[in-house]
Amino acid sequence: MSALLLGVFKAVIPFLFIFFFFIVFFAMMAYILGSNRSNAESFKGITPTLGYFFQTFENGIGNISPPSIDNMRKDSSKISVLSSVIIYFIYFFWFFAQIILLIVLLNFVIALIS
Repeated sequence: MSALLLGVFKAVIPFLFIFFFFIVFFAMMAYILGSNRSNAESFKGITPTLGYFFQTFENGIGNISPPSIDNMRKDSSKISVLSSVIIYFIYFFWFFAQIILLIVLLNFVIALIS
């Protein structure tokens, strides 16, 4: 029994490093693009910067919430081309994060454990 658990831990540790790398990458992309600001600020007692990591982690383990773009649409009648492109990038990286973190990596860890 203990040999089985040690084998699982050995297989999961590299996965955790890869998973953490993608969490950091997608959290930084959300921070740079300015999405999920209201979601990141909703975590009480921590800075919004750390809130981005928690929000990305929650999305990565299945508690999926769409990206918030409240700060991009202050005056919806005057959306510039750059704002439009940034909004498309926000949704692209959010969708890409769901595919990588939730579908690919979590299915990989399920295959490792079984």
